[in-house]
Order: sequence, then C-alpha cells, then structure tokens
Amino acid sequence: MRYTFFASTAPTFLDSQIGAMTPKSGYNRAMGTDAGSPVPIPAGASASSTGALVYVAVPSAIDKTGVRGFAGDTSGVICTSGDGSTPPNANGGVTPTTGTCDVLR
Repeated sequence: MRYTFFASTAPTFLDSQIGAMTPKSGYNRAMGTDAGSPVPIPAGASASSTGALVYVAVPSAIDKTGVRGFAGDTSGVICTSGDGSTPPNANGGVTPTTGTCDVLR
C-alpha cells in the first residue's frame, strides 16, 4: 500500500465554516474519533493519526432549520434520526438503531 502526504501549501477543500465546525445552513456539526484506540499507523504518519472518525450534523433549531439529524463514519455508514437528535455513535462509528439511527440506503 502506498501513502502520499501533501504539503501544507496544497489546495483547501473545505470552506472556512466547515473547517471551523461553525453552524452552516442551519445545522450544527461535530466530529469525533476512535478515542485513541490502537490502530496500525503507516510509517511517516502523524503519531496522533486516528483509525476511525464520525461526523454529525443536527439542526440548530429543530423544525425550523431542519428536521433530521445525520451521522456518517469512515466505514461508509450514513444514518439519520427523524427527530433531529444526534444519531447514536461511539468510538468513531455510528450505531445503527431503528428510529434513532436509520441507515440510508
């Protein structure tokens, strides 16, 4: 497997609001990692690298800016909560649960 590392002068793919995790389009966003669980880290990677990540977006004002909560993880699972709450997640992964973390298909 080959890993490529990019210079700090590489182009930015996130706008400043997404990078700063500030509310955007009526949704609050948050990210969490695998909480330091041991994972193989390739040579040359940062010692603070993580093996899993979950990204969550929930309405800033339920029923005004949005009605569903969303969560996705590095395994490719994306789920929603119909009531705008944070879909359950732990250790860098979503926890599919009927009604609170319905997997999108």
